[in-house]
Amino acid sequence: MKHARQGHTQKKRFWDVVFYLALIVFIGSLVSLGALVFSYWQGQQAYESVAHDAHVDLSAFDTPASLEEKKSEITIDWARLQAINPDIKAWIYIPGTKVNYPIVQGSDNDYYLTHDAQRTQGLLTHHGSIFQDYRNTPHFSDQVNFLYGHHMRDGSMFAAIAAMRMQANYETQRDVYIFTPEQLYHLRSFSLLFVDADDPLVQANFPDRAAFNAYITDKMNRNVVETPDMPEAGSISKLFALITCDNNIVHDGRCVLYCNVVEQVAVNAATSSGSVSSSFIDKKALNELDTQLNKTVTQR
Repeated sequence: MKHARQGHTQKKRFWDVVFYLALIVFIGSLVSLGALVFSYWQGQQAYESVAHDAHVDLSAFDTPASLEEKKSEITIDWARLQAINPDIKAWIYIPGTKVNYPIVQGSDNDYYLTHDAQRTQGLLTHHGSIFQDYRNTPHFSDQVNFLYGHHMRDGSMFAAIAAMRMQANYETQRDVYIFTPEQLYHLRSFSLLFVDADDPLVQANFPDRAAFNAYITDKMNRNVVETPDMPEAGSISKLFALITCDNNIVHDGRCVLYCNVVEQVAVNAATSSGSVSSSFIDKKALNELDTQLNKTVTQR
């Protein structure tokens, strides 16, 4: 009888241990999930804050019109963006996705993998930034311009690029817009690639037209989606490559969306002093910023 009671007690202790271990694992899982959700929210909030502070208004893209017609309705306070971070060079927007971010360019391709456009790091995960390859010349003057962004599980950053493996997504999200203080670019994607991380994609310029055509043709031949209106290689003068990580098809792979320029509009020529035309800067925001700076100086 005594042995039976001891056996019962030992069995109860065993199941108590199992229960408490399971409870700890469950609570740990909830904490991890909560931390992950919070980190995604934190990362997105940081970029929404930048857009709000810089008075970014791209509502003109809710209605069909040419860039020339839309340009007067677009507002981006470039002075404010430069005050936030001098590395901010442009803004990218892809209708129908979460892609609506500043583009930065650093002195290497490592820093902005873990730092956002405000040059801060996420508390728990690193959203990083949408950044231009440091080997590209500024102002998108190269024949091929490379932009990188993380593949986030909540669909932010460049996750939409990898999701374009689905033909429906690709067909409805082919228009890409890039803005700089001087130029507006309307891009249209023509090729989606899944490649190894060490695929020799990065070449900004070419010695002649034949070499450039060969590069473009190679990317067209490796396209994994249907592009019925594929442009002629010889008609393309400038490319943008949007790159993100993807392991669904290739281990340690990259998903690359190639786009060509279908429309390019000058905002207004920069003045001799180097300032940008006021038609693309929110003057009210500048005045508010000046007032804040003056108050700070007075308080000191």
